[in-house]
Amino acid sequence: MNSNRKNLFLFITFCGITLITFGQPYNIGNTSVTYNDPERNNRSIPTEIFYPANSSGTNVPLAEGEFPVIAFGHGFIMAYSAYQYIWEALVPEGYILAFPTTEGSIIPAPSHLNFGLDLRFLINKLKAEGQNSGSLFYNHIADSSAIMGHSMGGGASFLAVENISYVSTMITLAAAETNPSAINAATNVSIPTLVFSGSDDCVTPPPDHQVPMHNSLGSDCKTFISITGGGHCYFADYNFNCSLGELFCNPAASISREVQHSIVLTYLLPYLDFMLKGNQQSWITFNNLLNNPVGITSLHECNIHLLDLKLMLEGPFNGTNMNTELTGLPSFPLSQPYSQSPWFYNGSENVPTVPNDVVDWILVELRDAPDAASAISSTIIATKAGLLKNDGYHYRIDGTSFLCVRYSPIYSLFPVIYHRNHLSILSSTPLTNTDGLFSFDFTSGSNQAYGTDAQKDLGGFYGMIGGDANADGSINELDKADVWESETGVAGYTGSDLNMNGQSNNQDKNDYWYPNTTYVSQVPD
Repeated sequence: MNSNRKNLFLFITFCGITLITFGQPYNIGNTSVTYNDPERNNRSIPTEIFYPANSSGTNVPLAEGEFPVIAFGHGFIMAYSAYQYIWEALVPEGYILAFPTTEGSIIPAPSHLNFGLDLRFLINKLKAEGQNSGSLFYNHIADSSAIMGHSMGGGASFLAVENISYVSTMITLAAAETNPSAINAATNVSIPTLVFSGSDDCVTPPPDHQVPMHNSLGSDCKTFISITGGGHCYFADYNFNCSLGELFCNPAASISREVQHSIVLTYLLPYLDFMLKGNQQSWITFNNLLNNPVGITSLHECNIHLLDLKLMLEGPFNGTNMNTELTGLPSFPLSQPYSQSPWFYNGSENVPTVPNDVVDWILVELRDAPDAASAISSTIIATKAGLLKNDGYHYRIDGTSFLCVRYSPIYSLFPVIYHRNHLSILSSTPLTNTDGLFSFDFTSGSNQAYGTDAQKDLGGFYGMIGGDANADGSINELDKADVWESETGVAGYTGSDLNMNGQSNNQDKNDYWYPNTTYVSQVPD
């Protein structure tokens, strides 16, 4: 990988998510508070907040941990109490729900814009409360957050997240068009969005409300779920005002309120678990539910991909998996080692400690091309360093999770794998997608890597060819003369330690370099 390629790299993020784990389930605490927004003439924002606690009650202490905040906007002339099923499902799972009780009147008519700004304000205010030693929420607020709403509150949610990126995601339930227009605001919404709709909603008919909102979204990750037979008011608990309005239109919902609630929570819980907590298995679950729908139809356009890659290195291979002797060395790097020549990768990946089952750092590059032969250097779209486990699976730097990529390919994604002293390889076919998990197994056959004899048969597995001590893509005399001869007899994390046991010696030269001379990387340049 030449130095002149480094400007082509886009950083592969972890999808903006920090992995959060909680003890579950929690009891539900509640507090009533009035905040004031100094940017809107100290506008008063009375708010009901429900939060995870060790014991149920009013103003009881929060449970240990930091929790994502969800600001929830109520429907037109509806009370926060109409969404009890929401907070009773989410708070025990480790979420804080904040319900502003503003804009609940008929006269004067509610201000949709102010309601949206109230939702935005609550996200920022509660994050500030998490830093306030005098607050009930001190040290209990996570970085991730969501804005959510029903009907008027759903439309106001679009106004709340317009032109901002610090809120992690938005979820709406039967969102209603607002003034100013939520449909117009949607074009300036860039965060991941989940739009729920009911096919039998006669209050905010989907073709006039949720469908154009979804279609107008500027987000590169958006999902539309239509609940078959679902109604407008059934997105809430029973509320007289909402039900009265629904009496004067048709069709009525053809499923029960309980069924509609169940469908909402079936999709909402795994979605939030990924978007706000970083649980990647929940993303796979969410995609599987969309791909095997029961009671819904959906549209799902999202650039979030989890990568599941498997490969073996010849050097440390022991017949069944790979040895992990390197990670026991004092010199094993806690930061990715690919910032130097020839990779010049400037990523900041690092770990405080190295998991026991890790073999070494590797570098993954993604190329977007119609086929492997076309996957040349100009098709590089991203790169990321990560840890290779002894069973061959490559995970992100926490050593447990899949690598997470945000990119919408034009063609198909082909991974390139680099290692410090093994020849790089390119997949012969694209990554395969199963429920949002993009997989490739380099070890399963001789034709898995692009080219002819691009890997070696290790006996039951195919692996990357060892011996490229200077990492120039070719195993030849230079590896011996320039690297091995200067390092032989040296213990530590070295390029000439081809079997990766922590010691450079004749075994590396005789067993790996010598039999592999004349091999070259077949990754297209």
